Amino acid sequence: MIESILIIFIVYRLSIAITEQSGPFNIFSNIRTKVENKQEWLQEGFSCAECASFWISILAVLSPMEVNPIFLWLGTAGIVVYLLRRS
Repeated sequence: MIESILIIFIVYRLSIAITEQSGPFNIFSNIRTKVENKQEWLQEGFSCAECASFWISILAVLSPMEVNPIFLWLGTAGIVVYLLRRS
């Protein structure tokens, strides 16, 4: 049960980070800039949180899941971003 909730918030956090934020060392904004003039589906995947979440969720669900510090970190960050956006 906890794994499922963590996956949801990990996908949420990564989708928002990839599509809307600069990221550490501007990694996400640099990627979005590089795909700006590429194929439409690729560009949309890095600018649309719903699109990014589709692909990220496939990877997250297919990956072997155990509760480890990285998953807890990303899941917690996802919960915080979710709560901040709702307030």
